[in-house]
Amino acid sequence: MNKYSVKNELIEPLKYQLALTYDEVTKENRELEHSLKLNLIEVNKKLETIEEKYYALGQMDINTFNKLNDRYNQEKINITKKLE
Repeated sequence: MNKYSVKNELIEPLKYQLALTYDEVTKENRELEHSLKLNLIEVNKKLETIEEKYYALGQMDINTFNKLNDRYNQEKINITKKLE
């Protein structure tokens, strides 16, 4: 590496280009993360809704509640793993 050097007047343009390249390379991951976070919010809303219908309003039987609760909790776990 000692053979290579960057002229002082090219350091700032190089930094700029590296930042652009990094942004482009990581763009898909940022979009995926955003999408997963939105999905997580939706799953949490669904969990709140079924809990309210079961516990507070009594509009859902225990079997339906357990089925939906298990499904949404599994979705939540899958999304959380992907976010990690």
